[in-house]
Amino acid sequence: MIDEQHRLPEIVERLVLDRIDSIAQLEVLLALHRSAPSAWSAADVGRELRIDPVWAAEQLAVLRDRELLGEAPPGAHRYCFDPATDALAKAVDALAACYADRRVTVVALLYSRPGPPIRALAEAFRIRREDGDG
Repeated sequence: MIDEQHRLPEIVERLVLDRIDSIAQLEVLLALHRSAPSAWSAADVGRELRIDPVWAAEQLAVLRDRELLGEAPPGAHRYCFDPATDALAKAVDALAACYADRRVTVVALLYSRPGPPIRALAEAFRIRREDGDG
């Protein structure tokens, strides 16, 4: 992991570890964050980030499902930065600041994440604990 001297704020670490799977998702999120309150289509994101619009649409939907983006209006397939909570909005603000100043540290954190099977196992225990079983 990252040594204490180079550690990111806890809210940034939690956001990255819990809700962002790739550099592309991070870039999509930060692009919409920078342009808030503008709404973007997958084609807009594809042009801006030079990625396939179909793949961009998938990333936008994932970020919406993770409560980081909103669809404006619902069902229109246009997305804007609209986190579900103030805490998430503040976490993304902090992430944007960290990414501007310490991009390598943010990328290193993202790549240090456990793989999907390990995350799934950890998530199973976290859900169990929240249900009062553990």
